[in-house]
This record gives sequence, C-alpha cells and structure tokens, in this order.
Amino acid sequence: MVRIVKETEAGKGGFFSKLLNGVLEVSRFRLPREKIIRPSGVTECMRYIVADILNMPMEDNIDGRVQRIFDNGTYVHKRYLNGYLPKLGIVSKIFDVKTGKTKNFIEISVSNSEYWLKGSPDAVIINFEDGLPYVFELKSIKAENFYGLTEPEWSYLAQIHLYMFLTGIPRALMVYESKNSQEIKEFVIKEDPSVTQKLLERIRQIQHYVESKTLPACENTLGRYKCRCTTIK
Repeated sequence: MVRIVKETEAGKGGFFSKLLNGVLEVSRFRLPREKIIRPSGVTECMRYIVADILNMPMEDNIDGRVQRIFDNGTYVHKRYLNGYLPKLGIVSKIFDVKTGKTKNFIEISVSNSEYWLKGSPDAVIINFEDGLPYVFELKSIKAENFYGLTEPEWSYLAQIHLYMFLTGIPRALMVYESKNSQEIKEFVIKEDPSVTQKLLERIRQIQHYVESKTLPACENTLGRYKCRCTTIK
C-alpha cells in the first residue's frame, strides 16, 4: 500500500511543477522581420499588430502553462494532418517546383505581397460529395465552449476568409474537436465577399499606420481583458 507522505496545496506547486514550468517558460526574442500580417492574428488589437510589425519593444513571455496549451494544440493538429487526413485520401495535391514532385496540400505557405499577408492553412481537401476543393481548418476547444458552439468565432471566420482569399478557393470546412471528449463539430463556410472586403480594409489601415510609424489607439475599449498592446514599452 502506498502512503502519501506529503501533498502540496491542492496538488499544485510541487518540485515537478516548478521544474516543468522552468523548462517550458519561453522569452521570445524580437528580431527585425519582414512586413507580414498573419491571417490568424488579423483580428487582434490593431495597436498590437502595428507595434509588432514595427518591432517595438514589448513583453512577450510565455509561461509553462500556456506553452502546454500550445503543445496540446500542436499534437491535435499532428494527429489530424499527419494521420487522419492522409488516411482518408481527400487531401488536395500541389506541385512543388523545387522538387518537381506533387505533394499533399498540408500546411503549405500562401502569401499576397500587396496586403503583406502570409500564412499556412491547415490543408486543402477535396469534398467527395461535390468534388470541389475546400480550405480545411482545425481547432481544439474546451468542452464548456464546444457544446454551446453554433457557429465559428469571428477571429476564426476572419482567418479562414483570408485563407480563402489567398488560395482562391471560395469555400472552407472548419472542424472543432472537444479537448475533453474528442467529439467534433464541422462547419461549411462559403466566402462572403463583404467579410473579405472588410478584412482587406482593416489591413490597409494597418499598413497606413506602419508606413507612417504611428500607433493607433487600443481597440480593447471594453476592458474585459488585459490587451496585449499594454505590454508595449
């Protein structure tokens, strides 16, 4: 029989947690970079986006807990993109000019220099029911949010609209997996030109601020959370 000699408070704060968090905590070094706007971050506070592109000093640390969240998301993607999708045989093919061979359209970088856009949709798949290509995006989500989900969140809709814009494919499939039960929900999204136009106009605003080297006001006007732009030094 195993006897517990000592328990830390509520099971937290022991030597293992301290060691693990110490290893996982990351301080991101900010290096000069190209003018790039990521589809996944286009709905973030505009002040933060502009400061990030201008490479302004900001606190950008990731603690151990947040890094574990990122890692869990990475493993979910690996399970689907490297395991399930190839087995299903529905991944679209793309010609690789570097190798002269075709390969699966999984996490292939797409870009548009006019709008500084660059990103990698999870995949492009072929719907066997209509024979058409779809941009494929996967998200993992907590159970308490999963069961009440009736449509994709705005940030994800924006992201996938920009992927549709970049690929020229006017339709997408967004799949959510519950982190607790691995149940899935899927949403077919048809491109809404008004949404795409709204996002491109937002990007034009970002470009204006970057080119003029000025910062817009913080967009977190409701103050419901600590906006990342508050870390600008």
